[in-house]
Amino acid sequence: MSVIVAVLGYLFAKHKEREADWRRKKLEMYQELFEAMSSVVKEDSTPVAQRRFAKSCNTIGLVASVEVIQAAQQMQEASRSGLNHDEVLTELLKVVRKDLGLPLEDSKFVYRLISSGASDA
Repeated sequence: MSVIVAVLGYLFAKHKEREADWRRKKLEMYQELFEAMSSVVKEDSTPVAQRRFAKSCNTIGLVASVEVIQAAQQMQEASRSGLNHDEVLTELLKVVRKDLGLPLEDSKFVYRLISSGASDA
């Protein structure tokens, strides 16, 4: 009986460890996504930053929920058109937080990216 308890304890611990590793990986990829989005805001945007944003959007599919993937695709469209940008960005933030187990329930909350305002000239 004690062997069964030990094996079950080990399996449970390994499962929790894998979950924590997966969550860490998701957080890293989502952090990269938001950093990449920040680098394409207004005057901060460069061709290199735009490629970084595209790459980040393309790679989150490896770890993201379907909701996050759909919201990221809408974000890409909003970034090109400028339409409903803040609403789409807010929805992306909400589904990313939900995927990480950090819900954001405030229906009036609006998330906005800010530019650095710095000029390289």
